[in-house]
Amino acid sequence: MTMGSSQVDSDSIYGGIDKRIIKEDYRNFDLITRFWHGTYRGKIWKHNKSVGEIEGDSLEIILQNLRDQVDKIIDERLENRKAKKPTQGEIVDAFKAVENKIPEIQKDVLLKHANAADSCLTINQIQKMADFDSTTEALLAYACIAKRLCDEIGYWPHATSGQDPALSIILEPSPDQGSNLVLNKETVAAIKSLGW
Repeated sequence: MTMGSSQVDSDSIYGGIDKRIIKEDYRNFDLITRFWHGTYRGKIWKHNKSVGEIEGDSLEIILQNLRDQVDKIIDERLENRKAKKPTQGEIVDAFKAVENKIPEIQKDVLLKHANAADSCLTINQIQKMADFDSTTEALLAYACIAKRLCDEIGYWPHATSGQDPALSIILEPSPDQGSNLVLNKETVAAIKSLGW
């Protein structure tokens, strides 16, 4: 499941009872809504622990309320952090926290990228390694990973010219408009320490 995507396990209402269960991966949290014991309920899960629960009038309303609660949690992290750049240890911890949400092929590409000469690959090389349909898809995959790390840490980098600001948590600034992507030293060390 990709970041922010929803999955409905059952689309049926059986005997007047709504049997649908909606699961969503939202900003590294798992959201689940369902009709249970006579009411619509939703839970927020993080690392297999419940961190929030609400009741409401419909699955869709509950799901939006759960997203709002997650947004508040991450906003609090951002506020408490005061835009302080993450340490290498925090990046390692963030990778560990989200690694089960990163597809294996993307982990493989990141590891090859970390082990490449000067930790540099072209966007075309990344596209071919992961069998993406386009270089845009390859860059979006990196942006998704970067956003996961930013959400986990509670950090949002300042915008840099021509690229998604979140990418700066994993990539060096690109003077050539992104055709060569260089992983920063903190990300290289983090990836190598994970044992992928």
